[in-house]
Amino acid sequence: MVISKKITLQSIIVLLLLRLLSLHVSSAQNTPDEVIKAHNVFRTQAGVPPAQWNATVAAFAMDYASKHRAATCELEHSTLPFAESIAEGGLDFTIVDAVKGFAEEMKFYDKKTKQCKGGECGHYTNIIAHDSTQIGCARIPCKNGEGVLIFCDYYGPGWPCPIVPPGNPKAYTPEGVGY
Repeated sequence: MVISKKITLQSIIVLLLLRLLSLHVSSAQNTPDEVIKAHNVFRTQAGVPPAQWNATVAAFAMDYASKHRAATCELEHSTLPFAESIAEGGLDFTIVDAVKGFAEEMKFYDKKTKQCKGGECGHYTNIIAHDSTQIGCARIPCKNGEGVLIFCDYYGPGWPCPIVPPGNPKAYTPEGVGY
């Protein structure tokens, strides 16, 4: 009888710890409004119209990430008909954190030539592209429990569907970005 009480008490403690961990992980999510606000800060700085959340684009990002990347947690672009930025981070890494990281590439973006100089800036140009008015992002935990993947997909009116190659479509060039 004493043993069964110990097991029950241990089980309760384990369940409570797991519940606390899941609350911590789920609290690292952002609302669509927070994600759009983070994007629109940089879009405003670049002089382009604000973007809007698109639940369909977000659903595509979530579907791809959960079906094709959660098991391996590899940073690999989808073949979806969107421009795309992807990032990885620890369990508390949020979509807003990823957007801020993408925007750090602005230091490599030459406003005059609208080209990347001295480093990668494609994630930043995804944020500020004039025609990328529809945004959807997804955050999934890696199945190994060691981190999360973030996928932000960008879409605009009149873009061909599907766009190939994956990642940043040819039609989505720096000429279409702000400044």
